[in-house]
Amino acid sequence: STTIYDRSTGVTTYQPRNINGNWNASTRFKFERTVDKKDRLLIKQTVGLTYNHNVDYITETVNQIATPIRSVVHNYQVEEQLRFDYKYKKYNVSLRFGADWKMQNSDRQNFSRVNAVDLRYGVVSNGPIAWGLEYDTSLNLFSRRGYNESSMNDDHLVWNLNLSRAFLKSKALVLRLEAHDILGQLSNVYTVINAQGRTDTWYNSMPRYALLHVCYKFNSMTKKKSEPKAN
Repeated sequence: STTIYDRSTGVTTYQPRNINGNWNASTRFKFERTVDKKDRLLIKQTVGLTYNHNVDYITETVNQIATPIRSVVHNYQVEEQLRFDYKYKKYNVSLRFGADWKMQNSDRQNFSRVNAVDLRYGVVSNGPIAWGLEYDTSLNLFSRRGYNESSMNDDHLVWNLNLSRAFLKSKALVLRLEAHDILGQLSNVYTVINAQGRTDTWYNSMPRYALLHVCYKFNSMTKKKSEPKAN
Protein backbone atom coordinates (compact mmCIF):
# COMPACT_ATOMS: atom_id res chain seq x y z
CA SER A 1 0.00 0.00 0.00
CA THR A 2 1.01 3.63 -0.45
CA THR A 3 0.98 6.32 2.20
CA ILE A 4 0.50 9.99 1.25
CA TYR A 5 0.85 12.67 3.90
CA ASP A 6 -0.42 16.17 3.19
CA ARG A 7 1.64 18.59 5.28
CA SER A 8 -0.76 21.49 4.71
CA THR A 9 -3.79 19.65 6.13
CA GLY A 10 -2.17 16.90 8.21
CA VAL A 11 -4.24 14.26 6.39
CA THR A 12 -2.71 10.82 5.73
CA THR A 13 -4.14 8.76 2.88
CA TYR A 14 -3.59 5.01 2.59
CA GLN A 15 -4.19 3.40 -0.79
CA PRO A 16 -3.80 -0.32 -1.64
CA ARG A 17 -1.47 -0.74 -4.59
CA ASN A 18 0.41 -3.75 -5.94
CA ILE A 19 4.12 -3.68 -6.67
CA ASN A 20 6.53 -6.30 -7.94
CA GLY A 21 10.28 -6.70 -8.23
CA ASN A 22 11.17 -7.83 -4.70
CA TRP A 23 13.60 -10.72 -4.55
CA ASN A 24 16.67 -11.82 -2.59
CA ALA A 25 19.52 -14.31 -2.79
CA SER A 26 21.98 -15.57 -0.21
CA THR A 27 24.81 -18.03 0.23
CA ARG A 28 26.64 -19.27 3.31
CA PHE A 29 29.89 -21.13 3.97
CA LYS A 30 30.70 -22.93 7.23
CA PHE A 31 34.01 -24.36 8.41
CA GLU A 32 34.65 -26.30 11.64
CA ARG A 33 37.55 -28.42 12.87
CA THR A 34 39.81 -29.17 15.84
CA VAL A 35 43.46 -28.16 15.62
CA ASP A 36 45.10 -30.20 18.38
CA LYS A 37 45.53 -33.92 18.99
CA LYS A 38 43.43 -33.93 22.18
CA ASP A 39 40.56 -32.11 20.46
CA ARG A 40 40.57 -29.31 23.01
CA LEU A 41 40.67 -26.37 20.60
CA LEU A 42 37.83 -26.07 18.11
CA ILE A 43 37.64 -23.42 15.37
CA LYS A 44 34.32 -22.43 13.81
CA GLN A 45 33.91 -19.97 10.96
CA THR A 46 30.82 -18.82 9.06
CA VAL A 47 30.84 -16.51 6.03
CA GLY A 48 27.62 -15.37 4.41
CA LEU A 49 26.60 -13.09 1.56
CA THR A 50 23.06 -11.73 1.07
CA TYR A 51 21.56 -9.51 -1.60
CA ASN A 52 18.08 -8.01 -1.26
CA HIS A 53 16.45 -6.23 -4.20
CA ASN A 54 13.81 -4.15 -2.41
CA VAL A 55 11.03 -2.29 -4.22
CA ASP A 56 8.48 -0.08 -2.51
CA TYR A 57 6.58 3.18 -2.87
CA ILE A 58 7.65 6.48 -1.33
CA THR A 59 5.94 9.86 -1.41
CA GLU A 60 7.63 12.82 -3.09
CA THR A 61 6.24 16.27 -3.81
CA VAL A 62 6.02 16.94 -7.56
CA ASN A 63 4.63 20.37 -8.62
CA GLN A 64 3.37 20.83 -5.05
CA ILE A 65 1.42 17.56 -5.28
CA ALA A 66 2.29 14.57 -3.06
CA THR A 67 2.84 11.69 -5.48
CA PRO A 68 3.84 8.06 -4.75
CA ILE A 69 6.83 6.96 -6.82
CA ARG A 70 8.59 3.62 -7.22
CA SER A 71 11.68 3.22 -5.07
CA VAL A 72 14.32 0.54 -5.74
CA VAL A 73 17.02 -0.06 -3.12
CA HIS A 74 19.96 -2.47 -3.52
CA ASN A 75 20.98 -4.08 -0.22
CA TYR A 76 24.22 -6.01 0.24
CA GLN A 77 25.21 -7.72 3.48
CA VAL A 78 28.41 -9.64 4.21
CA GLU A 79 28.52 -11.64 7.44
CA GLU A 80 31.59 -13.03 9.18
CA GLN A 81 31.58 -15.10 12.40
CA LEU A 82 34.66 -16.63 13.98
CA ARG A 83 34.86 -18.70 17.18
CA PHE A 84 37.65 -20.38 19.14
CA ASP A 85 36.32 -22.90 21.67
CA TYR A 86 38.74 -24.37 24.21
CA LYS A 87 37.94 -27.16 26.68
CA TYR A 88 40.16 -28.14 29.61
CA LYS A 89 38.75 -30.65 32.09
CA LYS A 90 35.53 -29.02 33.39
CA TYR A 91 36.32 -25.54 32.02
CA ASN A 92 35.13 -24.09 28.75
CA VAL A 93 36.32 -20.82 27.19
CA SER A 94 35.08 -19.39 23.91
CA LEU A 95 36.46 -16.35 22.07
CA ARG A 96 34.05 -14.91 19.52
CA PHE A 97 34.17 -12.29 16.79
CA GLY A 98 31.45 -11.22 14.41
CA ALA A 99 31.03 -8.55 11.74
CA ASP A 100 28.08 -7.59 9.55
CA TRP A 101 28.85 -5.23 6.68
CA LYS A 102 25.78 -3.45 5.30
CA MET A 103 25.78 -1.55 2.01
CA GLN A 104 22.67 0.12 0.59
CA ASN A 105 22.39 2.29 -2.51
CA SER A 106 19.73 3.53 -4.91
CA ASP A 107 19.37 5.73 -7.98
CA ARG A 108 16.64 7.63 -6.19
CA GLN A 109 17.28 11.32 -5.58
CA ASN A 110 18.09 12.40 -2.01
CA PHE A 111 18.90 8.80 -1.04
CA SER A 112 21.48 8.58 1.76
CA ARG A 113 23.74 5.66 0.96
CA VAL A 114 24.72 3.33 3.79
CA ASN A 115 28.13 1.69 4.16
CA ALA A 116 28.31 0.54 7.77
CA VAL A 117 29.46 -2.37 9.90
CA ASP A 118 28.18 -3.96 13.11
CA LEU A 119 30.96 -5.53 15.19
CA ARG A 120 30.82 -8.01 18.06
CA TYR A 121 33.73 -9.09 20.26
CA GLY A 122 33.19 -11.45 23.15
CA VAL A 123 34.35 -14.13 25.54
CA VAL A 124 32.15 -16.82 27.10
CA SER A 125 33.30 -19.16 29.87
CA ASN A 126 31.89 -21.63 32.38
CA GLY A 127 33.20 -24.10 34.94
CA PRO A 128 33.66 -24.75 38.68
CA ILE A 129 35.17 -22.25 41.14
CA ALA A 130 35.34 -23.48 44.76
CA TRP A 131 33.08 -24.84 47.53
CA GLY A 132 30.81 -26.37 44.93
CA LEU A 133 30.20 -23.07 43.14
CA GLU A 134 29.96 -22.98 39.35
CA TYR A 135 30.08 -19.93 37.10
CA ASP A 136 28.74 -19.09 33.67
CA THR A 137 29.72 -15.67 32.31
CA SER A 138 29.84 -13.71 29.07
CA LEU A 139 31.46 -10.37 28.20
CA ASN A 140 30.57 -8.85 24.83
CA LEU A 141 31.37 -5.53 23.15
CA PHE A 142 28.85 -4.41 20.53
CA SER A 143 30.09 -1.64 18.19
CA ARG A 144 28.53 0.11 15.19
CA ARG A 145 30.49 2.20 12.73
CA GLY A 146 29.88 4.03 9.44
CA TYR A 147 26.24 5.07 9.87
CA ASN A 148 25.15 8.46 8.59
CA GLU A 149 23.33 9.11 11.87
CA SER A 150 26.04 9.80 14.48
CA SER A 151 23.88 8.49 17.34
CA MET A 152 24.02 4.99 15.81
CA ASN A 153 27.83 4.85 15.90
CA ASP A 154 28.04 3.61 19.47
CA ASP A 155 29.62 1.00 21.75
CA HIS A 156 27.96 -1.17 24.40
CA LEU A 157 29.92 -3.44 26.75
CA VAL A 158 27.59 -6.08 28.18
CA TRP A 159 28.61 -8.41 31.04
CA ASN A 160 26.36 -11.22 32.29
CA LEU A 161 27.21 -13.58 35.15
CA ASN A 162 25.54 -16.63 36.70
CA LEU A 163 26.67 -18.31 39.92
CA SER A 164 25.12 -21.61 41.03
CA ARG A 165 25.57 -24.25 43.72
CA ALA A 166 23.92 -27.63 44.24
CA PHE A 167 22.90 -28.89 47.69
CA LEU A 168 21.87 -32.24 49.23
CA LYS A 169 23.48 -35.56 48.40
CA SER A 170 21.37 -35.94 45.28
CA LYS A 171 22.15 -32.33 44.24
CA ALA A 172 18.44 -31.86 43.73
CA LEU A 173 18.40 -28.40 45.31
CA VAL A 174 20.13 -25.72 43.23
CA LEU A 175 20.58 -22.04 44.06
CA ARG A 176 21.47 -19.79 41.14
CA LEU A 177 22.21 -16.06 41.15
CA GLU A 178 21.74 -14.42 37.76
CA ALA A 179 23.13 -10.91 37.07
CA HIS A 180 22.33 -9.33 33.71
CA ASP A 181 24.04 -6.25 32.23
CA ILE A 182 26.24 -5.67 35.28
CA LEU A 183 27.92 -2.63 33.72
CA GLY A 184 24.59 -1.00 32.83
CA GLN A 185 25.46 -0.23 29.20
CA LEU A 186 22.70 -2.14 27.43
CA SER A 187 20.25 0.26 25.78
CA ASN A 188 16.49 -0.29 25.66
CA VAL A 189 16.30 1.51 22.29
CA TYR A 190 16.76 -0.77 19.28
CA THR A 191 17.53 0.98 15.98
CA VAL A 192 17.41 -0.74 12.59
CA ILE A 193 18.04 0.64 9.11
CA ASN A 194 16.25 -1.42 6.49
CA ALA A 195 15.82 -1.04 2.76
CA GLN A 196 13.48 1.96 2.85
CA GLY A 197 14.17 3.78 6.12
CA ARG A 198 15.08 3.78 9.77
CA THR A 199 13.05 2.27 12.61
CA ASP A 200 13.55 3.08 16.31
CA THR A 201 11.94 0.74 18.84
CA TRP A 202 11.73 1.55 22.56
CA TYR A 203 11.37 -1.37 24.97
CA ASN A 204 9.74 -0.84 28.37
CA SER A 205 12.07 -3.20 30.18
CA MET A 206 14.83 -3.42 32.77
CA PRO A 207 18.05 -4.34 30.93
CA ARG A 208 20.00 -4.37 34.19
CA TYR A 209 18.81 -6.72 36.93
CA ALA A 210 19.78 -9.49 39.39
CA LEU A 211 17.62 -12.53 40.08
CA LEU A 212 17.93 -15.39 42.57
CA HIS A 213 16.61 -18.79 41.45
CA VAL A 214 15.74 -21.66 43.81
CA CYS A 215 15.32 -24.92 41.90
CA TYR A 216 14.43 -28.38 43.19
CA LYS A 217 14.50 -31.43 40.97
CA PHE A 218 11.88 -34.12 41.61
CA ASN A 219 12.47 -37.70 40.54
CA SER A 220 9.20 -39.60 40.32
CA MET A 221 10.71 -42.75 38.86
CA THR A 222 10.89 -45.72 41.27
CA LYS A 223 13.15 -48.68 41.00
CA LYS A 224 11.51 -51.85 39.78
CA LYS A 225 11.71 -54.83 42.10
CA SER A 226 13.30 -57.85 40.52
CA GLU A 227 10.89 -60.77 40.17
CA PRO A 228 11.97 -64.16 41.50
CA LYS A 229 13.29 -66.48 38.86
CA ALA A 230 11.21 -69.55 38.05
CA ASN A 231 12.80 -72.95 38.90
